[in-house]
Amino acid sequence: MNNKKDQNLTAQGTQIKGAAKQPTHQVQQQKPAQSHPVQHQPANKQQQQQKPTTQHPTNTKTQTKQQPQQQQQQQAKPQQQQQQQQQVQQVAPKKLEPKRTIKLQAMLGAMDQDKEEGKISFLIDKTGNAYTFFKYKGTIIDISSFVITEQNQGKNHEENVEKARKCVVYGLEAGDNLVFSTDIATTNLNEFFKSDWYKPEAIFNYEEITNPKYFRAHLLKPEEDKDGFGNKGQFWPKKELHIALLYTQKEGEFDFEQHLNKLGLDKLKNQFIVTIIED
Repeated sequence: MNNKKDQNLTAQGTQIKGAAKQPTHQVQQQKPAQSHPVQHQPANKQQQQQKPTTQHPTNTKTQTKQQPQQQQQQQAKPQQQQQQQQQVQQVAPKKLEPKRTIKLQAMLGAMDQDKEEGKISFLIDKTGNAYTFFKYKGTIIDISSFVITEQNQGKNHEENVEKARKCVVYGLEAGDNLVFSTDIATTNLNEFFKSDWYKPEAIFNYEEITNPKYFRAHLLKPEEDKDGFGNKGQFWPKKELHIALLYTQKEGEFDFEQHLNKLGLDKLKNQFIVTIIED
């Protein structure tokens, strides 16, 4: 009997021991389950902490993009202002002022200097003798005389325009002093010379008036395109050519720019150099 009791007790003990050990086994198995959310918590914290850090580079990118754009805009402003100032300077011609005041004897020397600069001489004659001088030492295209003869004598306007063209051709061929005189009346030359040969940007420009693209295409007639020996296609202007605009100022004040405006030469103001001729 005692042996049976001892066996029963030992059996119960083993069951109790197994039962006691079983929870410990279960705890060991549940540890990962309990530790699983614990492992996620730091990850979530790290993600929360990393959110501003992930947004920060994007902000720096936008800032870095905006900063160069702002710098470029700031740099572009002075450049635009400089370009605008340059355009204004190019469009607006300088105010026309007299370069020199000389005697009549020094007039041809002054015209030489103007030509060396590529400019046309604008002669303001206060002596009243320059017109007479160029009658003997030049070729005069007297616009005032043309206007008067047409109004008083009924002379054909086309004849005067053709006469002026021949004077320009002779001035180029002979290397003469080609003088446009507007003493008595001020007439718009663009309206007076409504012809293919009269191009003020070429007439009052040494480089253009001696360019065959101009004088062969617009100024010369086919029979005039020849040299002194009659060789066709060999017309060439002489280097001695001088061009001048003449006005005789008898008294009072004279506005140089206003006079050029009335002649229709306001866009070519920078092409002229003003010389005053006094006794």
